[in-house]
Amino acid sequence: MTLNPEQVEQIRQQFLAQIEKFPEDQREQLKQQIINATSEQLEAAMGPREGKEEECLFCGIANGTVATMKVYEDNSVVAFLDITPSVAGQVIVIPKEHQQFIFQISDQTLWNLFKVVKMLEPLIVNITKAGGLSIFISQGNAAGQHFKHLAINMVPRADGDNASFHWPRNEVKKEDLEDAAKFIKDGIDKMVTEEKARMEKLMKERHKVESKPAEKIQELPRRAA
Repeated sequence: MTLNPEQVEQIRQQFLAQIEKFPEDQREQLKQQIINATSEQLEAAMGPREGKEEECLFCGIANGTVATMKVYEDNSVVAFLDITPSVAGQVIVIPKEHQQFIFQISDQTLWNLFKVVKMLEPLIVNITKAGGLSIFISQGNAAGQHFKHLAINMVPRADGDNASFHWPRNEVKKEDLEDAAKFIKDGIDKMVTEEKARMEKLMKERHKVESKPAEKIQELPRRAA
């Protein structure tokens, strides 16, 4: 259900109130983004409402049904400004293909994603005059992934900003580390073995097809001159 003008304005005022705690230089840029945001952008930023079936916001952005502030787009990738960023100038890069996890997308799409990230990084840093850039990817609800669509967040950083990506450092027993390393390594070895077997089978089947003798074409009787 589409929001009416009064509801849109209420959401806009809520966002304006929330950014009051931001640093002054960031607050002014965010204020302009919120003031100029469309009703679709404000509704999407609020997340799914009670009683409404959850939609994939990023798919809507990718196919153009949800308006946003795009900074880059090609056949497989879209990059756009986060309208409620932790730091002004934060960019989100997504594949147009709807997949939640990195391991689900094709190698070519993954390559395209990080090619765009590589291109955008110096541009974002230079334009925002940032002292650095944080790049993070959340995978799964427990990791803070709000939408089931892979997204790469690019956050320009400055000393004293409100963005925080720190976590407590805990002591772990050596035995536990060794067990974890063995578990991961065994999983990788199994995956490599299965992939090798799959490729060998594929090559044998291809070789069998290529080595199959061609059918002899029966010559037609020649006509007398």
